[in-house]
Amino acid sequence: PIILGEDKKIHCEIQEITNKQIFGFEILEIPGHAPDQVAFYDKECKWLFAGDLLIENIPSNAFIEPDYDGIRTKSLVHQKQSLEKCSSLNVELVFSGHGMIIENPVDLLKERIKEIDEKANKYISIIKSGISTASGIAQLRYKEKYEKQFFNIMSEIIGYLDYLELQGEINKEMEKGIWHYYCN
Repeated sequence: PIILGEDKKIHCEIQEITNKQIFGFEILEIPGHAPDQVAFYDKECKWLFAGDLLIENIPSNAFIEPDYDGIRTKSLVHQKQSLEKCSSLNVELVFSGHGMIIENPVDLLKERIKEIDEKANKYISIIKSGISTASGIAQLRYKEKYEKQFFNIMSEIIGYLDYLELQGEINKEMEKGIWHYYCN
């Protein structure tokens, strides 16, 4: 995607946000969907502009990307932490990056957090069945979508493998240049 989108690249100076408030909104770091994602929270109105962290009809994908040093971020881990952070806020309305305004989002935030662990358990089952590579898992789970939506699918698979590894549920070993995952 980086090479194909080279002509769409925005050339600008990136400036660090040093002030944690703007126009009365508290700026919250909510990485996950993107490593540099932020939200804008108005404590008085109980509004949260959350971008693509929370979408009403579908779970948001946590895209894998390198950080400034070229190290892959643990996007799903960060996304779950961001969902937990937002669920601890006193929010009545979430303005999402897609779809309608989400009223009383606490239950939806909790549901998205629960879905992460439920999906992680599905990946454990796949690994236990003997499929041990990210590619093999992706092809089994997504079949014909594997090639058409390669980046989205592999972001999900790798995000969940990182998540499960950090949870101590799986380990990995390099064999002939390919990572293989095993349950503990």
